[in-house]
Amino acid sequence: MNRHAMLMMAGFLGLAAVLAQAQGDPEKAKAAEQLNERQIDERKRELDDNLAKRIAGIEKRFAESQSFQVQIKDDRIAFEKKMAEDKKVFLDSLKTMKPDERKKAWQDFDQAHRQRNEEFRKIQETKRQEFRRVHKEEKVEFHKEIKKDRQGFREKQSRERREAKDPMKHSP
Repeated sequence: MNRHAMLMMAGFLGLAAVLAQAQGDPEKAKAAEQLNERQIDERKRELDDNLAKRIAGIEKRFAESQSFQVQIKDDRIAFEKKMAEDKKVFLDSLKTMKPDERKKAWQDFDQAHRQRNEEFRKIQETKRQEFRRVHKEEKVEFHKEIKKDRQGFREKQSRERREAKDPMKHSP
């Protein structure tokens, strides 16, 4: 058995069983395997719990992302409607102007229109950046929790292995 395979086996079956098998002691290997069946079931439950947490996190972030995107879209639609309405009002106002004043008025309006578009684009980009920043922080915290859960499980397994190895030493 190569080193990589032994390490993988150690992760699932527990170090004691692998070492007992490697040392050729069938009684110790059998005892370690019996102990580790419970640990295997615990590990499977932990995996199911972690999977449920991950799925819940994915669903939460997806729902928040959808809600955010809907808000961005709604803001954009409202902005575009307002800009179109303003342009219609402006076009109607051109009818009341002298023909030689229309070109200058159109240029001024067009410049203001472009500036409002640019300001709106910057506002939306700032909202997107803030949304991404917050979600990145939440994702980092979520992964820290998963890592902490995993570490706690490993510590518990290690403690149980030590207790199983010498039950008299660890009994109350």
